[in-house]
Amino acid sequence: MTLTLTLTLTLTLTLTLTLTLTSTLALTLALTLTLTLTWTWTWTLSSPQVERENNIDFNSYGSFKKGFTGQGNAVPETKAKDYGSLAMGMRCNNCPTKGCKTCPMFGVGKNPTYLARVEARERKKEASGAAQAERETRERADMIGAMYMDVEMDAETESQAGEDERAAVDGALDALFGGGYSFGDEPDLADEEG
Repeated sequence: MTLTLTLTLTLTLTLTLTLTLTSTLALTLALTLTLTLTWTWTWTLSSPQVERENNIDFNSYGSFKKGFTGQGNAVPETKAKDYGSLAMGMRCNNCPTKGCKTCPMFGVGKNPTYLARVEARERKKEASGAAQAERETRERADMIGAMYMDVEMDAETESQAGEDERAAVDGALDALFGGGYSFGDEPDLADEEG
């Protein structure tokens, strides 16, 4: 840690007094005061390597790995057998990846606690009217989607009819101008004149 402190103080005081006694009385008074104050404060931190010089915990990667696998946290009170093992990390014998039916931690599989909570949430939604509002919103969205679907279907039908008309016109033009009539077959006039 580096600390730099600079203090500059300049004080200039000039006093001029002129007194002249003549037929008229003249009095001149000049006063000059200059004050300069400079204050510089610098705080520089040393490099992190110097700060960690006497630090015992030097294994940064190990600390990262422990934090990543969840071993850096305190293990809460649990009945799980393998909760604190190095191989399992934060997982336990009731890990959701096993799909246990009786998982007390996550809503996976046929966890009765989770299913009871889902059912309670649904009852609460029905009682508050939120479920009815969701159904109405879904029905409105379906009706709007059906309207746009009809418009898209009409546009698609019109484009198919337009394609049939274009195919008929292309066939007529091919009958008139097709077969051997192209600019590639004609000799270049500039070559013949030259």
